[in-house]
Amino acid sequence: MNGPQGVAMTRAEEIVGSDSRITLDHLRAFVGIAELRRLKLVGELLHRSESAVAKRIKELEDLLGCPLLLRAKGKFVGLTPAGRRFLQASWDVLQRFGQACHTVQHPELCGQVRLGVPDDFMWAAMPGYVEQLRGELPGLRLSVLSLSSTSVLRTFRERNLDVAVVRMLDSVGDTVFAPVQETWGVEPLCWVANEALDFTVAAELPLVLHPEGGVYRLAALSCLAQHAKPFFVSYSSSSNDNMRRAIDSGLGVAVLPRSRVEPQHVVQTSAQGFPALPQVHVMVGLREESAPYRRVADSLRRLWEADTDMGSQSIAA
Repeated sequence: MNGPQGVAMTRAEEIVGSDSRITLDHLRAFVGIAELRRLKLVGELLHRSESAVAKRIKELEDLLGCPLLLRAKGKFVGLTPAGRRFLQASWDVLQRFGQACHTVQHPELCGQVRLGVPDDFMWAAMPGYVEQLRGELPGLRLSVLSLSSTSVLRTFRERNLDVAVVRMLDSVGDTVFAPVQETWGVEPLCWVANEALDFTVAAELPLVLHPEGGVYRLAALSCLAQHAKPFFVSYSSSSNDNMRRAIDSGLGVAVLPRSRVEPQHVVQTSAQGFPALPQVHVMVGLREESAPYRRVADSLRRLWEADTDMGSQSIAA
């Protein structure tokens, strides 16, 4: 783009020299009406009168030289083609502005955080958690790696993760694996199947297990080894959906945390001869004590406690 003298303008000159009559107030009013369609509500959110919001919309359309909103009987009923295009651009501008403010106001909560979690850790809630945290901390770049607990631990020790959630059995629950680490609580484990089984009668116990490296698999195999119980792995998968289907289809007995036992599952107890399983410690490690790492760890802990209903079982760090 050329300037007044025909000289190519720099990016800064182009931005500074753009139409300054369109303000953030115009964009907020437009996005509010486009998304909420209620003039009174938008006015309350922006602390403006309804007439002031309507005036901002009219000013914006006049400055752009085209209508953005469809109107019927004095009400906003939709977007014009130009309005649909401008809506996405307006969202981008407002989001970037919010991020810019956040990086200045909260510089301690900016930068990248590499989070590692076991592949079945709150698998249904994790996407929503990531989306929520990114919305709360726009200056934070959170990347999540989902692996087996063993792989998460190894990757953390290789310094390729900043925050790591791991599960450990009772026998290794006091292992020091991070400069900053905490035990959140314990996950009681259960034997589950699609029907009641007799542990003592089955010559070989069919198992539905997670792949190598999973702590639930390790708990099952170590328990059976202690009781010299023959077994065979009838089904193994890292997919939670596939594991559930295998259990429901009667392919074998699985080990799950109590929080993941579903209504159709039958918990196998000592009444059927099944031995007690070890408890699993849920732990978090931080590469160092820093504001971004702590914020990620603490918010994830609150979500875990709510998701598993284990707040009462948490262990003080």
